[in-house]
Amino acid sequence: MSIEIFLKGSSKYKLYDNLNKPDESKSYCKYCLSKKSIFSKFSENLNELCCLFARNLIELNTKIQGEDENNERCRYFNFWINDQLKKKISATIKNSTHRNYIRLQFLQVFFKIKSHSLHNDCSYEYDQNVDLDLWEKWKNLYDFINNYNHIKNLVIHDYNLCQKYPSYLSYIEEVYNNYKNECCNTVSRKCPFSSGFKDWCNQKDFLNILTCAKTNAVSETFTHEGRNEGSMEQQGTGITYIAKNSQLERSFSESGETLTTKSDYYSKLGIGFSFLTILPTFFYLYKFTTFGNWIRFKVLKHNINIKPGEDANTLMTQELNNEDENIYNDGYNITYHPS
Repeated sequence: MSIEIFLKGSSKYKLYDNLNKPDESKSYCKYCLSKKSIFSKFSENLNELCCLFARNLIELNTKIQGEDENNERCRYFNFWINDQLKKKISATIKNSTHRNYIRLQFLQVFFKIKSHSLHNDCSYEYDQNVDLDLWEKWKNLYDFINNYNHIKNLVIHDYNLCQKYPSYLSYIEEVYNNYKNECCNTVSRKCPFSSGFKDWCNQKDFLNILTCAKTNAVSETFTHEGRNEGSMEQQGTGITYIAKNSQLERSFSESGETLTTKSDYYSKLGIGFSFLTILPTFFYLYKFTTFGNWIRFKVLKHNINIKPGEDANTLMTQELNNEDENIYNDGYNITYHPS
């Protein structure tokens, strides 16, 4: 799952777009000329990224206008460059030594810009203990907290995002716990900024559980089922509570399926028992009572071929006589022995 679906559209997250805009003039590439041959050995995109790196560092105050504090602008810059480096080289360069070597080239470009006092009091943060994968986690945490109000508004009103949110929140909580261990309690070289980064050590409000309203798709389902308008409105106001792992919702769904299955099972079982009760009763009546004789007579009667000239009254008399005999002689077997 891409976490950008929760961040796109946020004004704070769009600040990264300003840093990604191409440098049409190429005037800042002069700070990267000495590194061009080195970058070309790894990726053709690195030299272009170096040009953006130089431009953004020098023009940082104008590129990140949405942030008044220079410290925040510098954080944006460092998260941006490390994120771009990871995207450019992660697929082709797996060796950590080579990755650090490339990052060192950018550090040297930074020192060249700093020597001209053009760095806007912002430093490129490099520490081999904080690799690009860890930088990515710090950036994800930073973006989540920075854009929390935007994310919350999306989750509350978008039911589809609401279903995906628990896994996103679970990931952020894991990163946050790692952040507390590295940046809050001890002096660690794995904390993202050498100047300190303890802003969120005692802040956990952003880890709160959110609620989200179901979309109109739910109400439309009830419309097709013939529900009245009142019940639709009541359904539309329903809310679903989401936690970090969605266990409650899965449990509710599974129990509902179980109840339905059991209901069907007992219905079928009742029909089976009723049939088994009726069958022996019918067999007894058919085999041992006048009801059985009557049924057999009725069935056999249809197999008799009636001759066209036969007297109907005679046939009726025979039928009545046969029925009388069956009624009064049923159940008796009399054997006559002449003396």
